[in-house]
Amino acid sequence: MRFSKKNGFLSNRILFRSNLGKLFVLLAIILLFLHRTTLLWAEIPLFPLPPILWDHQITPLQTQLHVDEAWGLDLGADKTTKGAPNVHICVIDSGFNLAHPEFTRNVFGDQIRDIRLYHDGDDFPITPRGVYLNDEAFAENRDQPPGASRSDARGTAILGIPAARWDENDLTGIAGRCSIFGLKTEDGSFSASSVGRCIKRAVDEELGAGSRRVILLPHTDDSWSGNADFTIALTAAVQRSDVLIIAPSGNNDTVPMAYPANEPVVMVVGAVDYLDRRAVEPSEVLFSNYGDNLSVVAPGLFIWTTDLLGDSGYSSLSDQQADFVMGSFSGTEAAVAHVGGVAAQLFSRYPFLTASQVREIIERTADKVKTIEVGQSKAYEYTEPEGGANARNLKMGFGRINAFHAMDLGDVMISDWYDGDTKKVDDGAEPSNGVGPADIVILPAAAAPPLDDSAFNSLLNQEQTARLDYSRDNTIYVRIRNRGPNVARNVRIITVVVKRSVTLEFPTTWRMSAQDDLAGNYVFPEPLFVEPVTDDHWGGGRLLVDPLVAGESAIVEFTLTAAAAQKMQTWGEEALVAAIVVSDNDYVFSQWETSYLEPAAQPAAETEIMKRNNLAVRNIALYDESFTCFTVKNPKGEVSVICF
Repeated sequence: MRFSKKNGFLSNRILFRSNLGKLFVLLAIILLFLHRTTLLWAEIPLFPLPPILWDHQITPLQTQLHVDEAWGLDLGADKTTKGAPNVHICVIDSGFNLAHPEFTRNVFGDQIRDIRLYHDGDDFPITPRGVYLNDEAFAENRDQPPGASRSDARGTAILGIPAARWDENDLTGIAGRCSIFGLKTEDGSFSASSVGRCIKRAVDEELGAGSRRVILLPHTDDSWSGNADFTIALTAAVQRSDVLIIAPSGNNDTVPMAYPANEPVVMVVGAVDYLDRRAVEPSEVLFSNYGDNLSVVAPGLFIWTTDLLGDSGYSSLSDQQADFVMGSFSGTEAAVAHVGGVAAQLFSRYPFLTASQVREIIERTADKVKTIEVGQSKAYEYTEPEGGANARNLKMGFGRINAFHAMDLGDVMISDWYDGDTKKVDDGAEPSNGVGPADIVILPAAAAPPLDDSAFNSLLNQEQTARLDYSRDNTIYVRIRNRGPNVARNVRIITVVVKRSVTLEFPTTWRMSAQDDLAGNYVFPEPLFVEPVTDDHWGGGRLLVDPLVAGESAIVEFTLTAAAAQKMQTWGEEALVAAIVVSDNDYVFSQWETSYLEPAAQPAAETEIMKRNNLAVRNIALYDESFTCFTVKNPKGEVSVICF
């Protein structure tokens, strides 16, 4: 959620449209100043922060989701970073007020978002709210439904965080142009069967071609385990590539988490405060549950969002101020709503992504915040899980979400395996395993043709492409690819080196030390790097490559001359070729590259970097022979190397 800006200044239509709003802005600025000094001596400030000081990168406060920057990725008429109507944010809870103004003004240029409400157990199975061009069109439903109570408020508050209407001049949800689907449980209860039927309805409802669904569960409950309605609905949902289910970790400060948060197929979210610490109540009582299946954390304390109209909900204020929760909504369900908003952004901007890919992107781009929990003296530490590459913390999961990094990710990679039988190529999933030929091919320069992807693949499993004759010129090909959703910018190969065989470890394999230089243990192929060496971390310069769109690959050629390779005569019969590729917006790798450079870097950081898909190594055989090679290309575009 946010307050909006106009021409660099706060709009006077911030949260409610009255002169009191202007006074509130001034008060918020004064409170922020006091808050900055309060941080020096108090664990918890005595007042909640307004959304512009909370969810977005506006202030130096540590809890920043960078949503404003994510919105800034829009190009021209493309506003999909703010959501798209074919993406439905589905919230299951005890009730909703979809007559709230933030949910009724739903026309964005030529786009119209859909508003639906389902009452489980009622005579009417579905109530499409349809399209409302203005407030007056919804006038008959503006009043609170008969018998509305605070039990209806939570669903309204959860919906507002991701889905309050995207407006230049008003309260704004993270993905406020997405459609809304409120699913009310039977009689406002949370029986396993009713929640299961709501999940089923969210998955089965006909929502149009290309629809995507982000389903937010209200809480977790071990009593749901084993219930047929719930289990069948959950199983069907997680098998869909267009459905992402997100659950809260719970608010009891317990471990392990309750069902279904203990199921790996469910994305589970914990809560942090605005200092990026596991969320605590004002009395300094921790409340966010945690455990092995915790995915990420997000803001869950003192949240500003929508409320029931009038004074029936969380807010006791008068006039239109009562229609909004003024920083008093807290809980892991609020954290779930933030993650749901970012997931909806990703589905909207990149409709080719699957639900599992959306989850992976959010997890991999989360910030490894290293704050100190209340009552503790040591910062959060992230350790590499067995068989994995993304370090995690039991209480923080993979970290606190970063909307901008998730939306802007350009995940460049070098494949490190290829299966010649199935023709499958490494898809970049980490950890990189190094079990097959990397995307590095060597050919005698005289026999080296231009290669496309098909020809490159056909060469990977051929023995002749993994040997180097140091008595002649050789061509080294390195293929790089962007598996991220956004365009990879300023792509560069920061090192390609032929090196005496060493034990495969990070950073030794890729780094050229002074000792290596004195011993003559490495050779740089040409073209020599077009930028000068600017640091001694890798010992190499940088070769710039054109930007790569999502899924695009590039094959870069290097020449290793016979003159440069003379020092290899003393290396024996084996060597290796090592390469690293980076981009400006490959945040997954750069985060760990930076962490390695820190003086107090954890030893685990070294092993983790080595498992990133940015690094690749191919073992090669060395020869000093005069053999003749040529290449033959068949009608399928496959290339064979023949040497004699």
